[in-house]
Parts: sequence; structure tokens; C-alpha cells
Amino acid sequence: MTQYTWKQSAPEPAVAAQIFGEELERIQDKHPLKLLDPEQVWRSARHRKSPIHAAWNWNVKEAAEAHWLERARKLIGLCVPVRVQINPGPTTSTRGWYSVKIDHQRGYASEQQILSDQDLKLQVIAAAKAELLTFISKYHAILNDFGRIIPDLQRIIIAMEAEISDLQRRAA
Repeated sequence: MTQYTWKQSAPEPAVAAQIFGEELERIQDKHPLKLLDPEQVWRSARHRKSPIHAAWNWNVKEAAEAHWLERARKLIGLCVPVRVQINPGPTTSTRGWYSVKIDHQRGYASEQQILSDQDLKLQVIAAAKAELLTFISKYHAILNDFGRIIPDLQRIIIAMEAEISDLQRRAA
């Protein structure tokens, strides 16, 4: 039997990971191609007797507000400033705003704010490092087959750690 646990980097849902994982397996087994369909998961959870029912907020008003908040986060992340630069090579894109904390309040800061504030820059680099570590953890088995990708990513992490140390030293 497969053992399940929740990721440590997120709030823990109201259902034990083991119960949730076993229910995912059961739902997946019903699919003709053994695919896990998110719509089937939440539809199965709708039933009050479902073992994963408590993982959702079934209050329509609260759920709608949570959805709208998540949608606002996604839209903030999708909205990017336009900079016209004529340079040879590939075009690049950036985010317009980044999630940061200022005076114990979480919100989004513009790229200009971040580039002009060492604490905000430190937060964004640390978040990028954490995302990269999560990426490596998630795809490690597959990336190992490509030979040098993991060492290249690890060198990037070392460079990020050096930048973080430098920013912390300058802030002190």
C-alpha cells in the first residue's frame, strides 16, 4: 500500500493525506485510462459520505470568495509591464508583481519596488530558490536522465545563495 503525506510547505487540509491519497487511487481506478480527473475528484467529494468531503469548503458564498481571491492572484501574476527594447536574441517576459511581505502584511510589489529595495529583492530571490528546489524535487527522477541539468540547476541555487548572503550582509 502506498503511503501518503501532505507537502510541508502548504496548509494541511482537513482530511488525512492517507485517506485523500487512497480516495484518489479509487477515483483513478474508475477511469478507463487510469487518469486522475480533478473534476471527478471534487464531484466525488461533494457527497457528504465521501471520505474526502471535509477537504472542501462547501459554503457557496465562502468558496466563491476564495475562488475570486485566487483568480485575483492569478490575474496579478499574468499582468506584465511592456518594455520595448530592440535587442538581438530571444524575447523575454517578466512578471509585473511579486508576492512579498512588508511590515507583516502579504501583498504584491512591482518589479520596480523590488529592484529598489534590498529586503524585497531578498524575499523574491529566496522565493525563486525555494521554487527551484521544489522543481528539482518534483522532477528529479526525470531530470537525472538528462545528465547535466541537475548539476546546472544546483549551480544556479549556489549562485542564488551567494546573492542572498550578499544582500543580507549589505542589509546588516
